[in-house]
Amino acid sequence: ILQVYNHRGLPHAGIRIGRRTFVGERALLRGQGGIAVGENVLLGPGAQLIAIDHVFSDAGRPIRDQGITAVGITIEDDCWIGAGAIILDGVTIGRGACVGAGAVVTRSIPARTLAVGVPARVIRHLDAAPRALPELRVHLGGLADL
Repeated sequence: ILQVYNHRGLPHAGIRIGRRTFVGERALLRGQGGIAVGENVLLGPGAQLIAIDHVFSDAGRPIRDQGITAVGITIEDDCWIGAGAIILDGVTIGRGACVGAGAVVTRSIPARTLAVGVPARVIRHLDAAPRALPELRVHLGGLADL
């Protein structure tokens, strides 16, 4: 779903998607503040990029009447945004970074890192040696063989 409601005349409104980028089913891109998605990016099913936010600092006025911010979102080349992840306005995802499924990204993510959680936080650098995985044993016999 691609949405750009620019009835306010925002200068950077729009959505740009680079070559060889995959957009999963039910993904939502709201581009009022501008969205730039690089090349070779994977956007998982249900991922959301929302380049607009509401101002809500004045408790004496309805949120609807306080205006918006629309800074924009940048997803650099070769990123993977997991299923159901939400990227909020003002965020840049650095080249080669991965965002885990269901993460809510409220701050920019550096290049070549893995970010997960709510709110998303970097848990490792992707250029570091991966941890060794435990040995996987598969039993193909009946329950008596376990």
